[in-house]
Amino acid sequence: MNGLKRIFLTSAAAIMLLAILLGFPHNTIAAEAAFTSFRDIPGVTAEEIAAIEALQSKGEPFVYAALETGEAFEHDGHIYGFAAEYCSLMTELFNIEFQPQIYEWDEILLGLETGDIDFTGELKATDERRDAGYFMTGPIATRSIIYTQRAGDAPLTDIASLQTPRFAFLRDALTAGDVASHLSCEFETVFVDDAIDAYVLLESGEIDAFFNEGGSDKDMVSYSDFVVRYFFPVISSPVSMTTQNTTLAPIISVVQKALQHEGFRQHRISGRTVSPRRDRGKQASLCSPAHTGGKSVYR
Repeated sequence: MNGLKRIFLTSAAAIMLLAILLGFPHNTIAAEAAFTSFRDIPGVTAEEIAAIEALQSKGEPFVYAALETGEAFEHDGHIYGFAAEYCSLMTELFNIEFQPQIYEWDEILLGLETGDIDFTGELKATDERRDAGYFMTGPIATRSIIYTQRAGDAPLTDIASLQTPRFAFLRDALTAGDVASHLSCEFETVFVDDAIDAYVLLESGEIDAFFNEGGSDKDMVSYSDFVVRYFFPVISSPVSMTTQNTTLAPIISVVQKALQHEGFRQHRISGRTVSPRRDRGKQASLCSPAHTGGKSVYR
């Protein structure tokens, strides 16, 4: 499977790079930010400035982890996409190098916990996560939920009319709850550690669909083997800049203050990605949308 994944990701990265060179719509950040230094951001305190200057004095780069998607993909040893551009913006703002690196989902969660990963932009901010020790900004990007099926499989509406559909989600992501809250039918939930595990289950027929956030369809093993569609009703899923390192909390605080200003927010991303094969045709709901008094059950 590692060889198969490597072959696919190499091909997908070339497609993504070609799309950028040809000028297809893609996530982008303007060359000049609203602030040239974090010190210019209104509301930044003397304590935050001192803490960040202490980080600067160490001369060590920060690791910014991203999933390999249309927002972060490797070509010729370089990372391209939103994650790379966001890191460039952060590097300029704080005069500390932010290095984008690609990880699997479970590796990101573990790396944040151990401190091997400094920041990521893959998590949705919630009170529960903040209470658990995550330091999180407001949204830096907004994505739509998508789902992947094997090409040729019956539509999920047909599957749901005959049996309880089996849906896979990334473990410790919040996608399962988002989907459940918008459906009134029952479905079986299967949690996976990363997207490749989900595609193995799809390939074997053990699940009917894999739900994830937009941009993640780049992990598909083969464009001809799978199809990706938007979940309907459309759900916007915001993600935040996140760390679990208390020493780096001032960075999160300052970025949050920057996000309060329109000039800076214009440089963040709002969920547009290049997708080599995404079904934008009929977007029928999987079963009746959730409504007042309706039942939404997942296991």
